Amino acid sequence: MKPLITPEHVKILLDYNPETGDFVWKWRKLRPDFQRMDKIWNSRLAGKIVTKRRHRHGHLQIGIYNKNYMWHRVVWAHYYGIWPDRDIDHINGIPDDNRIINLRLATKSENLCNAKIRINNTTGVKGVSWSKQSKKWYAYINKNRKMHALGYFNCFGKAIVARKLAAKQMHGDFVRFT
Repeated sequence: MKPLITPEHVKILLDYNPETGDFVWKWRKLRPDFQRMDKIWNSRLAGKIVTKRRHRHGHLQIGIYNKNYMWHRVVWAHYYGIWPDRDIDHINGIPDDNRIINLRLATKSENLCNAKIRINNTTGVKGVSWSKQSKKWYAYINKNRKMHALGYFNCFGKAIVARKLAAKQMHGDFVRFT
């Protein structure tokens, strides 16, 4: 969905601190037809850190003109002057760490590669599971919605090594093991 405001307008409304990831509301000029509203705005919010709203997945949202925007996408628009055309990946995996050094453009697939381990994972390692049928450790990796089998292993450690090598080769900088 296309944002309703432009990156230029974001810069008019907000100051961004790249070291903390926080936004601060800017002072508004008093407009002839809206002086009372602008004075109220300036007395209540100008110069204050923007309130953070948490999205259900842990990411932060920011409300601008009664519309919610994902915080990290607004950071990108403010810092680079364009709305991102892809996903924004949090490099360290912390969804509310919106420092610009922690954000990078990513495809959906790359973003999923950098996702944390799922809570229903029983081995503690992505892409390694126990096969009851073969009574061996099974290693696999997903890339672009396709599962690639890496093989069956007698040793859990060898399955982990196979998975890590494949992950580094297939996912590069977006790889996350835990």
